[in-house]
Amino acid sequence: MSVRETPIVAVTRCGIGVFDKKWWAARLQLLKAITVPSLSRFKGQNFTWYIVLDSAIPTQVYEELHSIVSAGAQGFVRFVFVESNSQTRDAIMNAAKAVVPPSKRVAVLRIDDDDAVAADFFDNVFDEIAKEPDQPAVVSMAKGFALNAPDQEVGNLSYASHPCNTVFYGRLTELDRVMFQNHVKWLSVAKRLGYRAVASDVGSPQFLYTYHKQADGSYEKRVGGIDTWRKISAADVERFGIDLEALREWVDLQASMPATIGLTWRRAQGELWKMEQLKASMKQLKREIVKTNSSIFDPTVPFLYVYQPMQKAKVKAGRIKFTGLTNNGATVSLHVTGKTGIYREMASVKLDADSGDFALAGNFNVGEWNIRIISEFDSEKGKQRKQLDYKIHAR
Repeated sequence: MSVRETPIVAVTRCGIGVFDKKWWAARLQLLKAITVPSLSRFKGQNFTWYIVLDSAIPTQVYEELHSIVSAGAQGFVRFVFVESNSQTRDAIMNAAKAVVPPSKRVAVLRIDDDDAVAADFFDNVFDEIAKEPDQPAVVSMAKGFALNAPDQEVGNLSYASHPCNTVFYGRLTELDRVMFQNHVKWLSVAKRLGYRAVASDVGSPQFLYTYHKQADGSYEKRVGGIDTWRKISAADVERFGIDLEALREWVDLQASMPATIGLTWRRAQGELWKMEQLKASMKQLKREIVKTNSSIFDPTVPFLYVYQPMQKAKVKAGRIKFTGLTNNGATVSLHVTGKTGIYREMASVKLDADSGDFALAGNFNVGEWNIRIISEFDSEKGKQRKQLDYKIHAR
């Protein structure tokens, strides 16, 4: 396969963790003016654009977003939903995985929802990749423009290793090692890993990095960092695919917008940290599931499940019977606690060597009970143990 036939995946995070409809109104207009028309020009290529959204995005906002994207980029856009930014990494990797299997190479661009690339951007990127097509690479087209969106002006900007101008090329495992580092370290990490690290500032401008007052950063400081500004030209509009009429509508809209109070992605920092902790726990549980079900024919791998009563079941108080299945010959025990949190053993049974079915019973008063069922057995790999914790409600 020719390098230029490599699938391209663009991934854009869009308003994750933000639910203010006034904020979204201006953001969607900017997306409509800049990113959607810019990326829509690549629909004839092997190109897929994944837009990552919060699962709790307001319905009205999603309706409008879907309408904007359908009008400008229908056919190659996919929406992905996450619970928080902590899941973005998985969303990006899953987007690439949905396009290519692990053995194939892919080119990934992590572009923001207010930036653009030039019409020949991917042609120039693949020119660089084609020099050593068997090598994983991080290619950054460092020559571009800053766009002062409120004033509709552009200025020269040299900025290597930024999301709007950097493409990651290689197999999924290779990309995973570099793509989620801090963006300022992408090229240095690629070089350390033995990948090609390219920062090209030759030729015409390749990216458009937008400055506006709604971003999480100082608009004034960014604008002041550009030496010379000029009005956006017809050539700029054509090069980056900007919808100039939509941009002018955005200018009028954002002029009436109040200043954002605080950085949007930090305003619920405590809750986000807790979600990151939960994500780590989820990953550990997933590893346990993979371990258990990767050897379903191996009798030494422990497993345990109940038939009844199930999680959160409402059952009649009195004598309650617990049935389930585990490894043949295991010892299965039933442990119970109420409000104290101190478990006591209520029943146990030693199973026959040719059976894994178990039945345990105990007397329960009215109330909510924490159930713990433990299965243990010896194997040539040592002592094996599986534990099942859940709740039931006796009434």
